Amino acid sequence: MKTIPDSLSPQEAWRRLSQLSHYETIFHNVKLANSYVLAEDQLVPEDVPAGHRAFMDGYAVRANDTKSAPIDLQLSGEIAMGESPQGSIQSGQAMRIPTGGFLPQGADAVVMQENTERTQNQIRILKGVNVWENVQVRGEDFRKDEVLFAAGHTLRPQDLAAIATFGITQLKVFRKPAVHIFSTGNELLPYTANKIQTGMIRETNSLSLANAASKFGFEVEVSGIFADEFEVQRNALDQAMKNADVVLISGGSSVGDRDYTLPVIESFADHKIYFHGLAIRPGNPTIFATIGKYSIFGLPGQPVSSLVVFYQFVLPFLFHLAGEKIDYTTFHDSKFVTRNVRLAEPLRPLKTKTDYARLRIFQRNDEWSANPIIGKSASLSTLVHAEGFAIIPPGEEELPAGTLLKAYLFP
Repeated sequence: MKTIPDSLSPQEAWRRLSQLSHYETIFHNVKLANSYVLAEDQLVPEDVPAGHRAFMDGYAVRANDTKSAPIDLQLSGEIAMGESPQGSIQSGQAMRIPTGGFLPQGADAVVMQENTERTQNQIRILKGVNVWENVQVRGEDFRKDEVLFAAGHTLRPQDLAAIATFGITQLKVFRKPAVHIFSTGNELLPYTANKIQTGMIRETNSLSLANAASKFGFEVEVSGIFADEFEVQRNALDQAMKNADVVLISGGSSVGDRDYTLPVIESFADHKIYFHGLAIRPGNPTIFATIGKYSIFGLPGQPVSSLVVFYQFVLPFLFHLAGEKIDYTTFHDSKFVTRNVRLAEPLRPLKTKTDYARLRIFQRNDEWSANPIIGKSASLSTLVHAEGFAIIPPGEEELPAGTLLKAYLFP
């Protein structure tokens, strides 16, 4: 009887996945660079603000002139927004200034408008100010030649805004992998089929996998369903590698007579099998291989298994290829919302496998509680009715009710 050769722990599986290198770097337009990883340090090219700016509407003054407030100062002019200030402030003078206006030479503070009274060409200062009070000083936001973002930083919307502040439009980033998905199985029909005969099922794995990858910022192409025939599946994989970097094959990853994923991969001359079989539930018959520069995952055809394996292994691998520095022990904490929950009923770990236990999460007595959802990997309802999952290491001892677990909420 054929058996799955490997039974790797998740940690060993990740060690093998992480052996592959990041992708090459590219120059990318800043407006499309959200979630990309910087390939080099991004330095600040100039001070922001470029000069001292008012933080409030009011009057630019010399702080020392206001120590004996209330005091009258001569109004010497007004600073227009968006213009460089003309002239300078001498002792005993004040100049009208709007929020964001640049201070004229000689000024070192701004008196808020509500702390003044105006009489023709004079301003009465009702309350004194300290040096740089109500002022954003030059370089306070960003200082020239400082590291704005270090290489390896994953760009966020606010980061792009900061970079665009300096007129930078092209960034050196790591290229993201393009993902291709196809499914295998004689029993499968498109999920769009109106009617199906007994023995057939609608294929939904490609839908859930594509949406999961897209949600985390990866481009996905889906080519459809292919019959359980060696040549058909080999041609499908050959075509997929022409359009993508990472190929996800749903189904056929086990060792049955009509499971062709492994033989198809092995039929390419430059293949390398990294593993076939993981000590996990669900998702045991998972394959990872390379064919030349292409990465291939053979995912179980069961809907729960395929999505769990995607979140646990494919997703961190995609981020790794895209240049992110992955610590597998904390990866899911960084990408998923977490919640501490107490088991409302006991949960028995698996003796030799890591269990990705789906959880129904609810509030009880002002804290979060959870019930494990029991069901087979073919039961999509165990995902639908779950708010999240917990990673349960192998063990002999039952986890009693009241045990505190970290739950990862499904995105």
